[in-house]
Amino acid sequence: VGSFLKPFVMKMKSLLLLLSSLWLLNGVFAKEIPARPQTMVNDYAGVLSPAQSSALEQKLRAYEESTSTQIAIVIDRSLEGEDAFEYSFRLAQAWGIGQKDKDNGVLIYVAQAERKIRIVTNVGVQGFLTDALSKRIIENTITPAFKKGDFYAGLDGAVNDIIKVAAGEYTN
Repeated sequence: VGSFLKPFVMKMKSLLLLLSSLWLLNGVFAKEIPARPQTMVNDYAGVLSPAQSSALEQKLRAYEESTSTQIAIVIDRSLEGEDAFEYSFRLAQAWGIGQKDKDNGVLIYVAQAERKIRIVTNVGVQGFLTDALSKRIIENTITPAFKKGDFYAGLDGAVNDIIKVAAGEYTN
């Protein structure tokens, strides 16, 4: 490389090194995904009573047994600076929610501190549970109950709505 281009090449190398370092650090400081538990209801924030968790767990297990579609619920204390969509998507992928051959999983994710709610769907359920319907369930069922301090009612209602959507019975 001629002496004319040397400063440009050096600056480009420095820029590439900086960008690759930032990219690697992003992965290092990302919120850690917990190991996949055996339960479908995972309340890391402690907002549900044991009876409420158990009732939701039984409902989700019965629905899975009758349809093979898995619905998981995760309530976190905080996103720890992560984006709600990115983290909930990574969590759903890492846990492998849904049947592998059917890709039919749904994750209801709640970050309590940031007041963020996401419904993440796998390809196998996106035909009936669209992003638009998921948004309506969050806005019309989950959020109003959460504003009243009733996390169980919001999550139980969301599960009921998802079951109705799958059966073609949901009305907004």
